Amino acid sequence: MIKNKEQIKKEMKAEVSDIIEKYVDDMDDGSNGIKFPIDSIELMLENVIRESKKVIVDRTSELVNSIAEEQEIVKKTRI
Repeated sequence: MIKNKEQIKKEMKAEVSDIIEKYVDDMDDGSNGIKFPIDSIELMLENVIRESKKVIVDRTSELVNSIAEEQEIVKKTRI
């Protein structure tokens, strides 16, 4: 059982949502300019993927660390 699962999930969603929101706004700003080179789009895409991945990896570590060890130990001893 993961302690604080809903809170961690909520925070993860909010962080990734903020990253995506900024990405879409930046894409919109870029598309409204005189030129919007593919290099800029590729860089923005790389950044949104990297930032989202970091959030997911960090929060996964938090989820793993929040597993109630006592309950997992009991499960293993029953097997």
